[in-house]
Amino acid sequence: MAIRITQVYSPESSDVQLRIEGSMNSTDADLCAHICRGVLEKAVGRVIIQLENLVFLNQQGADILCWMKRQPNVKLEGCGPFTNHMLELCG
Repeated sequence: MAIRITQVYSPESSDVQLRIEGSMNSTDADLCAHICRGVLEKAVGRVIIQLENLVFLNQQGADILCWMKRQPNVKLEGCGPFTNHMLELCG
């Protein structure tokens, strides 16, 4: 399954939600990081990364998500047990 990244803007709260669905391999992790950097540069409010439909994550993907999680105004939501475990391993 390929990755799908959807941006959803919330005009009433000025938050941006990134919905990440599917599998995140090394190539997809680079794409996700690129998109997140662009959103972070333009965002006024928070960037909420919704992961409830992420079904596979490799180490590079986990590293990218850890980097995103450490950014100001970024929140990860909807992490399943496997995703949480991968994020714990990378710090």
